[in-house]
Amino acid sequence: MRIVAVSPFSRSIVPALSVTVAHEFEESVVWFSIFGHVLAADGAVVGLLLPLQEAPGEREESLWQLNLDSISSQQTRHRRDVQRVFYCPLEGHVLDYVESLRMKERKRDVQLSFDLSIDFASVNVSLGDFRHGQQIDEDSAVVLSSWRRPDSSNQNLRILVSPSQPFLQFKRLSTRLSHTITSSDWVHDFAPALGLGRVLVVEIAEPGSIAVDNAIVRDDDREFAGRLERAGTVLQQMNRVLQGGEWRDVVRQSREFWGLFQESSKQLDVRSFITTLITSSTGLEEEKSRNIVQAVGRLYGYASDLLHPIGDSGVKDVFVGGREDAYLAYSLAASFLNLVTRKFERYLEDRKAEA
Repeated sequence: MRIVAVSPFSRSIVPALSVTVAHEFEESVVWFSIFGHVLAADGAVVGLLLPLQEAPGEREESLWQLNLDSISSQQTRHRRDVQRVFYCPLEGHVLDYVESLRMKERKRDVQLSFDLSIDFASVNVSLGDFRHGQQIDEDSAVVLSSWRRPDSSNQNLRILVSPSQPFLQFKRLSTRLSHTITSSDWVHDFAPALGLGRVLVVEIAEPGSIAVDNAIVRDDDREFAGRLERAGTVLQQMNRVLQGGEWRDVVRQSREFWGLFQESSKQLDVRSFITTLITSSTGLEEEKSRNIVQAVGRLYGYASDLLHPIGDSGVKDVFVGGREDAYLAYSLAASFLNLVTRKFERYLEDRKAEA
């Protein structure tokens, strides 16, 4: 028995895997059912394998058949490959659990196991060419033979059964199969399809669409507009890696995002600029408006500290990233960009009205 393919199942309204299983049967075997369940890397059961039905429709088809072929000269029976497709629904908390185990793996691969069982019937018969005068083995008995009968399609047919073995025997074969989904496949193919990284959708003004009137803006206005546009690009990158489940990369890119609103230049004192935007649109005193600027600085420092390999007490454990860290980084960045973009738009409108 073997796993042929594991992929996201796209025809389900809930996250699910599609699993194709194959097994090679002899012609003397008739299988009835294949069933099982899926296990995570630590052996915990994460879902059942449910048989996937074909498209509905009234039709008749051959599911299996038992062929009795001549096997003279000790020729082995023909074998056939049987494949079945299953789907395995995965609830949100199950995906979180699988993702948490993946982050503990050195290569960030997803390790799955499949406990499978097959119920089948085996027919114990021997077939061969009858030879006149040939001795029959003591442990075999002839149950059907023909010798030069004109009405027989096979004039030399002999079917033997062993009295010491049952003619028809029902059996169950159970096995455990392992399958690895590589980190790259999980990030690019599985995570988006399974819904990992979905977050609350917020409306964000497009920074690149802000109309900057050169007649009324100063150099610092123009540079701040450029930083907003760059922040929008970084946020899009954060969203892509978030959907792929690369939590550490989300935090890493959030550091670049917050740096755009923390690090000043000769043309732009960005912290004072943001303070002015908040004060002019909310009526808060300048000192109280600085609270949000200080919050940006702390978020910038938090992201930096997470990624830095050395802490105050020396070398610390490497930060591999958690889902909750990535969600915090993205949601705060998205909300802050929405805030300052709209404040800047209003600021430009007021400047234009005063001109």
